[in-house]
Amino acid sequence: MKKRYLLIFVLLILLPACSNLGSGFEGFSNLFGRGGEQVGGSGLILKFIEPKSSEIRIPEGEFGAFRVRLQLENYVVNDFGMHGELCLTDTLSDNFGGVTEGQCKPIDLESAKRNERGIMTPTISSIYDFGPYIYKGAVKEFASASQTRIIADIKYETETKAYATMCIQKSSTQSICDEEQSLKVEQSDLPLKISSINARTFSLGETGTNILLEIEVSQTKDGQITTPSFLLSPTQIYPTANFEVSINNVPAKCVELIENNILEITQTLNQKIIKCSARLILNQDYIKEVPIEIKMGYGFIQSVEGPKVFILSKEEALS
Repeated sequence: MKKRYLLIFVLLILLPACSNLGSGFEGFSNLFGRGGEQVGGSGLILKFIEPKSSEIRIPEGEFGAFRVRLQLENYVVNDFGMHGELCLTDTLSDNFGGVTEGQCKPIDLESAKRNERGIMTPTISSIYDFGPYIYKGAVKEFASASQTRIIADIKYETETKAYATMCIQKSSTQSICDEEQSLKVEQSDLPLKISSINARTFSLGETGTNILLEIEVSQTKDGQITTPSFLLSPTQIYPTANFEVSINNVPAKCVELIENNILEITQTLNQKIIKCSARLILNQDYIKEVPIEIKMGYGFIQSVEGPKVFILSKEEALS
């Protein structure tokens, strides 16, 4: 009787472990997984579906063949969607196999959706499936070649919009709107952000109201901003972004830009102040919520560190 209970106990332990093996050893990394790794902000999120763990240990050769599966979630609402490519590499020389150079797949995501109550529904990509990969000769070469890291490069073009509202009045003798206003900005979480908008109004009576905006632009994510047309071969010293501002659907004129509403991005762009102005003619005494829209278009390249890979010799794998 005791032997029977012991046998049942052993089977209860072994069966779940065996179910993780799947068919073949392409699922080898699943043995070390504890949940998907997720990186990125609420704008564009990259998930490592497989390997699931932040560290994996695999043997050299066919026995250690593994796959990498990734997924993207797009939380950006725009008219353009997300387009570009997702590339995979590792930190070892291609001489040892593994994830060799040029492993790329296209990104083509539609815009996220926002309903009337402001609830966001992201666009979720299909699974990006890379591999299988194997390492050969890395352990024999030198000790430091026994480990590497998988890196995903996300390259995408995006067009984003930031929104704000302000109060304007026809006469400066009225006390409905403040002459100086600090505006609340609504936007997606992406590399280029509008950090703040300060607005001033100058009433000209019947001829209109002048509006001056001071818009602070900053880069909030590590990575490389590129001119959209140079996304896949970013060779420009100073890339550019499209930058357009409208106030109550009237195009604003902006300084600190180069021609045709183009913002130059320097390597040290922590923040930059753009001054824009427009004249509005009111057919009423005041408007409490005048819409302001800022449209930006650019490319972005971000390297995301994935799991660390420990490469084992056949002897280590069997010990």
